[in-house]
Amino acid sequence: MLSPADGAHLLAWLPASLPPHCKLVASVVASHDVIVARLRSLSTKMMHVGELGTALATTILTSWLRKAGRTVTHEQQDIIDAALHK
Repeated sequence: MLSPADGAHLLAWLPASLPPHCKLVASVVASHDVIVARLRSLSTKMMHVGELGTALATTILTSWLRKAGRTVTHEQQDIIDAALHK
């Protein structure tokens, strides 16, 4: 998270323009108006991506874990489920 304490959220550290072959991919909470406005000033293309939803988020996480050969405990899954429902 970019802290307003040191002004990092103003994105002054980003270049004013990007070379034609460069792309900037950023994820930002839409309610952070200052960050969204700064990103809009740098880009002609922005895409709003809605929430994944609980089912898709669970599918993605399960796939990542399977590919990594990992699992979570029942207790960890309960924590994940609670977080996804918030």
